[in-house]
Amino acid sequence: MPNVSQTVKFRNRQRSREIRRPLRKLGLVSAVLASLLMVFIIATTTCFYFGLVKDIPSVDKLPTLLNPPDGILLQPTRLYDRSHQHVIQTLENPAATSKQYLSIAGGGQQGSSQAVNYLINATIAELDPGFWQHGGYSLSKISDRTHPTLAQRLVSDLLLDAEPASLRRNLRERLLAAAVTAKFGREKVLEWYLNTAKFGTYVYGADAAARTYFAKPFTDISLAQSAMLVALAENPSLDPFTSYQTLKQQQDLILRRMLAYGLVSADDAQAAMHEIIHFQAPLQSHSLAPAFTQLVIARLNDLGILERLSRGGYDVITSLDYDLQIQSLCTSQAQVANTQAVKEPIGTVEGVSCQADQLLPPLQAGNGISNTHLLAEVVVIEPQSGQVLAMVGGEGTGLLPVPGLEHPAGSILSPFMYLAAFTHGFSPASLLWDVPVSSQQNEAGEGQATLDEGFIDTYHGPVSLRSAFINDYEAAGNQVLDQLGQDVVRLTEQQFGIQTPGSIQDATVNLETLYSQPALLLEVTQAYAVLANDGIMAKNALSDSLNHSEQPGWDSTIILKVASLDGQVLLDESEPQSIPIVSPQIIYLTTDVLADEKTHQSTVIQPDMLGIGRPVALKTSLRSQKDAAWAIGYIPQLAVGVWMGITQGEAGDMSLEATAGLWKAIIQYASQELSIQDFSVPDGISKFKVCAPSGLLESSSCPSVVDEVFLSGNEPTQVDDLYQMFFIDRETGLLATIFTPRDKVEEEVFLMVPPQAVEWARQAGLTSPPDKYDSLDNLPPVSADAQFTRPQMFDHIRGKVILSGSATGEGFSYYRLQVGRGLYPQKWLQLGEDADSPVEDGVLGEWDTSGLEGVYIIELMVVKQDRRLDQAFMQVVVDNTPPQVRILSPRDGQQYSSLQDEEIMLNILASDNQDVNRVEFYVDDQLVSTLLEPPYTILWDTVPSEHTMQVRVYDSAGNQAVASSSFQVLDQK
Repeated sequence: MPNVSQTVKFRNRQRSREIRRPLRKLGLVSAVLASLLMVFIIATTTCFYFGLVKDIPSVDKLPTLLNPPDGILLQPTRLYDRSHQHVIQTLENPAATSKQYLSIAGGGQQGSSQAVNYLINATIAELDPGFWQHGGYSLSKISDRTHPTLAQRLVSDLLLDAEPASLRRNLRERLLAAAVTAKFGREKVLEWYLNTAKFGTYVYGADAAARTYFAKPFTDISLAQSAMLVALAENPSLDPFTSYQTLKQQQDLILRRMLAYGLVSADDAQAAMHEIIHFQAPLQSHSLAPAFTQLVIARLNDLGILERLSRGGYDVITSLDYDLQIQSLCTSQAQVANTQAVKEPIGTVEGVSCQADQLLPPLQAGNGISNTHLLAEVVVIEPQSGQVLAMVGGEGTGLLPVPGLEHPAGSILSPFMYLAAFTHGFSPASLLWDVPVSSQQNEAGEGQATLDEGFIDTYHGPVSLRSAFINDYEAAGNQVLDQLGQDVVRLTEQQFGIQTPGSIQDATVNLETLYSQPALLLEVTQAYAVLANDGIMAKNALSDSLNHSEQPGWDSTIILKVASLDGQVLLDESEPQSIPIVSPQIIYLTTDVLADEKTHQSTVIQPDMLGIGRPVALKTSLRSQKDAAWAIGYIPQLAVGVWMGITQGEAGDMSLEATAGLWKAIIQYASQELSIQDFSVPDGISKFKVCAPSGLLESSSCPSVVDEVFLSGNEPTQVDDLYQMFFIDRETGLLATIFTPRDKVEEEVFLMVPPQAVEWARQAGLTSPPDKYDSLDNLPPVSADAQFTRPQMFDHIRGKVILSGSATGEGFSYYRLQVGRGLYPQKWLQLGEDADSPVEDGVLGEWDTSGLEGVYIIELMVVKQDRRLDQAFMQVVVDNTPPQVRILSPRDGQQYSSLQDEEIMLNILASDNQDVNRVEFYVDDQLVSTLLEPPYTILWDTVPSEHTMQVRVYDSAGNQAVASSSFQVLDQK
């Protein structure tokens, strides 16, 4: 048994263990945590490192890119035609085409010439003072986008050029700079930098810069020029002619830094500062298609790859057809010469003889112009791919969106207005009135000023939309524009890729102002190519992925492929995307008009202009000032656009003939190897014989019957009423009746003129039909045994009509009702059976007039037992056709301001095949006015709110037409 002392010791020892046990546990936990933290740090660092170097470019790529003689970047990027056989542009300054690779001999800073030493020392002093000491990188400014060492600049430009700016990119840049310096040495880094540094647009490498700016090889330049080249390398976007002082200041700073670092003597630095630098004037580069290559370069820039391609090493295969470009160019030059009566032969272009100019139609005598500032532009597009095959015109022309150089559109955009009309219920047969605007009324009910007489020579009265479309009848076209509204027209143009014109903030805009806006030949020809492709736009595949889809020319396919010289494809646009714009049925209506040779015969171009041996659609336009003309047309496989105009000096002697002739020659040449194709007729199109120009069913008075095309279901159902036959009493000049002696009656056909065309008809010498009948004072006596009480003489009737009256008398046997068409019916139709019961002031019978129109005679015959007859005649007008109504204002969805519009005009057009009896205006279901005669216009006091206007039009037969529109009055008081 332990004693007390042992027990006490045991307890103290036990207590000490219990005290040390938590400390021991705490130490163990700390050790575990420290180990875990170390593992975490190592794992994080490892992950970060592997993430940093993942997919990092190999520095072994640099010799392939840069070492002579076959270094990829030592070869300039070239733009080729579609065959990849012909160079159309080289992305290299033309003064640098003979540049040499600058080699730095071994031996540290010693170069092969004094000029090399100058450049090396100036470069190091300005860009990388610690170049010979550091390992190729610097950790300073690690979060900036600057590149403090030459090695970092090199890898940033050549290995990491596709990576976006970020901290990760900056770290990778330093890793690569260290690797490049370690593997290839400082001298090689310096040599590579001097041969790839950018000194200006398409100027890369020191020798290229010396030849470009000083017209000498690099080995011949001075210290001052070397310092100036380094200044240009620091500011490659500066033009040495316009920014000389800025560059001179930078040059002086470089020389002072060289002096401070002991890289140049004081005397040499001072002499260099005072040396006058003379720059060589820029050399002009030659391009077969300058506007086209400018567009290609702009596209590459928009794609963000132009800077990379400018360094060299790539082939850009464009859509240009080399032979077609040459032929389009030389033929354009020939036609300009022909128009100016110059007989010098064009000869060859790039060694290729001109053949297409032989297809130019001879110009008629007197159609030449003496102005020497005549320009021709041409665009040829393949509709199915959207590829631009040819593009003739310089950089400073209206082919590209250069402010102030676009061409006024004229009527070359009219197909898209009429196409919009087809989508809103019009057809090529729709009747329009080409009459002076002063005879029409605007939405305010006021006459407008007559249009510019230079735009059209005469007015043509009633015309079909087909004729107005082709012949640019402006007054008729304004009717279409008024009904559609300019916003609908602009939206249609934009759907077809025409972005140049903008909406005019004027409610009374007409075609003359709308088509005075600018347009670009490229985008308008693209829009016509959509017509040729049955309403499908072939766009380049990247147009919707960037924010440039609203830039003119962006949708066109001009680049097929971009690939490096070692075969790596950077961009492939050879497969376009296809976007349906409008239905093929609507397209067909438009094309059918543009391809109508008979309608084109009335235009001012030569009658055989469409005669190219295949179906073709064409639209021409001549400015009212006669200083420019357009001709754009297409076959299913090609769309060709031509513009010719006087760019300076007097206007007034330009004609369509030269422009249309150039168009004809180019499309004939371009299509000579293509199969002959007709424009396909889609389902949903019908062909129908109609009366011209009304577009209605043929009547006995119709002067001309033509074949016309319609959307199925939109064919006419009404018989022509534009030309109507009237029976006239030759003595009184009044309308004959059944009671007018036949020997005094003659037939006469009249053109039925609406109110807005009355003044035109008067000036044209047309007479209107009389509106009164012969006097009824001398009618034969009315028998009490046979008479009508309803309808009454000259009533307008429709539908089922109850005939009332009396058929009675002594010796009554039976009575008969019959009707005949016209004043002197040749045929009679009996109504029902003979009735053997007399009627006195009651219902005689019923007549169903459904489907009938015009003047009819109703005859009541009462037959007596002794075979005597009592007769009564009634002349009526059968009218089963409802009126037509169109709301001019307010248009549906239109907004007004209560502050500016205390009153608004409620204005409609109403017509009827017989007559309009009355027009009722309702606002929010409340009758506000009833009008009995035109103009159908009222003023309404505005009330802030959303409103609905409804108009009801009635004719004398009781037929009704209803139209409505919703509008809003904003409370802005």
